[in-house]
Amino acid sequence: LAITWDCLDLAKGVLTVKKALARVRTADGKRSALQFSEPKTDSGKRTIPLLPEVVAALKEHRKRQLEERLFFGQAYRDNGLAFCTADGRPLEPRNFHRKHTQNLKKAGIRHVRIHDLRHTFATIILQEGENPENLRDLLGHTRTSTTMDLYCHSTEEGKRKAVQRLRGIIKI
Repeated sequence: LAITWDCLDLAKGVLTVKKALARVRTADGKRSALQFSEPKTDSGKRTIPLLPEVVAALKEHRKRQLEERLFFGQAYRDNGLAFCTADGRPLEPRNFHRKHTQNLKKAGIRHVRIHDLRHTFATIILQEGENPENLRDLLGHTRTSTTMDLYCHSTEEGKRKAVQRLRGIIKI
């Protein structure tokens, strides 16, 4: 939710993660507010290659966003955000999660938290044979052990593939 257009180089097809957005308690402790911050670790600042399909979707999204900006005129709050409300304000994380849940329900897909998709991505990519260090860097972890211990999970398909690899090694 903290991705700004200057984080995206659509010509090169990369996203550079520079900041995060979170709801934090105000100094009085009675309220909370959205706040942009640095990623938790230096490893959180990273460059992620984008699929051509994602680049194309972002270009279309940018066009729609520019139309919204024209519609709102001076009322548009230009924060440079790639993903924001129609009038340019940061997306409220709770509303984003609520909309995600509604979309899953509408599509008939069981509920899965957005953060769980990181685990799914890690498990699938590792199962397909990707280098754990590349996966660590994509997820923004400092240590490969964090990636492996917390984000990569055993699957029935993965176990079946592991056993099938024996065919090329052992002649039975």
